Amino acid sequence: MVTSEKHSHDFVFALLHGKWASAVKGEVLTRLLNSGTVENLQRQLRTLGIQGYRRETFHRDLAVLHIRKLEEIADMLEPSARQYYHAIAQLAYFDNLKTLLTTRFCSDGNEDLSDLIVQAASLPRLDAEAALAAKSTADFLASVPLPAGVSAEQFAGIVQELEDSEEPMQMECALDRLCYGEMLHAAKQTCLEMRKPAMELMRLWMDIVNLNMLFRVVRTYHFATEVLDHLWLEGGALPVERLTEWAQSRDTASIASVLPEPFKTLLVPLASGELYRCENTLWNFLFQQAARHFRNLAAPAHSIAAYPVLLHFQTLNLGRIFEGVHFGIPSREMQDMMIGA
Repeated sequence: MVTSEKHSHDFVFALLHGKWASAVKGEVLTRLLNSGTVENLQRQLRTLGIQGYRRETFHRDLAVLHIRKLEEIADMLEPSARQYYHAIAQLAYFDNLKTLLTTRFCSDGNEDLSDLIVQAASLPRLDAEAALAAKSTADFLASVPLPAGVSAEQFAGIVQELEDSEEPMQMECALDRLCYGEMLHAAKQTCLEMRKPAMELMRLWMDIVNLNMLFRVVRTYHFATEVLDHLWLEGGALPVERLTEWAQSRDTASIASVLPEPFKTLLVPLASGELYRCENTLWNFLFQQAARHFRNLAAPAHSIAAYPVLLHFQTLNLGRIFEGVHFGIPSREMQDMMIGA
């Protein structure tokens, strides 16, 4: 991708605040929540530059729009900050890999993935049709371009384990470890002004992914101890050894009571209830921390570090609204699903 002339942090700071002032939040978000019908929602989305004609492609197209917004800003930044933005954008490519591997090794492999695979300038170009048509696993491996932070040996090991087990969960966790590891690595490489908030947000993001997995394991999966160590992201504030220890409990409330702050205060009132409320509370906390950095007018680089996190939740909210309206979920219930609203 050809990059444009780099701009100062002050310039990008002003641009980002202008963009966020017109983001899908507040009254705009309320109007979408109250659309009532898919047709009304589609009309309103089009006024925001979001096409929503087909449910089959909506989430793909929304992801592409999300990445283009990251790319637009990344092209204005110095290399280390640009790589930070690209590492976060790569979340979509790791989702591509999960979809591709599950289709290849856990189904008949004949599905058409064209409506699901996200293609964007900053992502490796994946020819899913050619990969699924590969005659052997070796040919399949050779046909899949790998993102930054993933070696051919690592990917081959993940594929071999999936081919042997036909169980996608550990594959997805392995890819997540590589993806979030690259995001944290990119945060560590940013300039001094960006590094602290970027690392703080990436580590908190990883902790929340781990806590959500922890509560699902305790409530639903009940994995053997030898499986647990392969589930966690490494690099957050919560040690993986403690996560494995807590996962052997059968009571989410008792786990919440021994978590370090701020997770203890956030989760103790909710830990005996529905898991989605715990998850939304944690994601709202991440959003609030990103918003705090974004509003730091004395440090423009903090806004640059925080913007991809805010944008991530705007995109998540739009996807949830689309699904909610499609399935006729009342707007009040959808409101409870919004992050940062």
